[in-house]
Amino acid sequence: TALPIWPILSSICLHFRADVKIMERWCRCVRYILRCLSRHSLNLIGQLANVVVAVYSSHPHSCFLYLASVVVDEFGSLAHCDSSGFVDLLRALCPVAFKLFSQADGFVRNPDTVEDLFRLCTRFVLRLPTVFLRLGDAPDDVLPSIMECCTAALLLHHRDAHASVCRFLYELIRSPVPRDDETSLSHQDLDLRLALLDQLVKQYGGTMLKQIVAGCVGKLPRYTFADLGDIVWELSKMFPLPLSQWLNDALAALLAA
Repeated sequence: TALPIWPILSSICLHFRADVKIMERWCRCVRYILRCLSRHSLNLIGQLANVVVAVYSSHPHSCFLYLASVVVDEFGSLAHCDSSGFVDLLRALCPVAFKLFSQADGFVRNPDTVEDLFRLCTRFVLRLPTVFLRLGDAPDDVLPSIMECCTAALLLHHRDAHASVCRFLYELIRSPVPRDDETSLSHQDLDLRLALLDQLVKQYGGTMLKQIVAGCVGKLPRYTFADLGDIVWELSKMFPLPLSQWLNDALAALLAA
């Protein structure tokens, strides 16, 4: 267990919270603890989440988003873990990141936050897909804002941040397909995922395709094309008919511009 050293780690984080370099090293240290101890560090997660949320709200270092993604990746799929704690963590962190993005050139000035936020969202899709998709049930929940930020960030000129956004969309579209470790999933669970995804993609698919087409005809460098192509390919398998209409609308908008 890591509990005996937690008071030291916590005091270091609170004392040096304004220093981004120290916080990056602190997050790396805690990441190693979580990865090495795995479920034996589970009793640390509640206190860790409280400190991360408190510090990130006043000092939004993107490394805290990265650390949160490690927590979700390590513990999100454990059957005895209550998913509400992970959801509360996401709901607490997202508004701070959204505030950064809402500023002038917010995505351009905060590429690390873009990268780490969508890494966190990707881990949710991989470990808690149905829980994540249900975050769109209420219009004031975080998923609608995540999707709006995601579509806007599709035109971001930053290799790592753009790759993180594309990976999120790729895994999101594939979420109804059961992974190798999901052998006990029922057809009802998969049908629910597909229904939730269908509702989400049909709401944002048109805007997504307009951004992708605009990016491929000059707004983005060529290194982004493979990731964008993967998204379109997955859409063609999951939503072939809507995709055809979205592409027609995107091309029409391009010609009218």
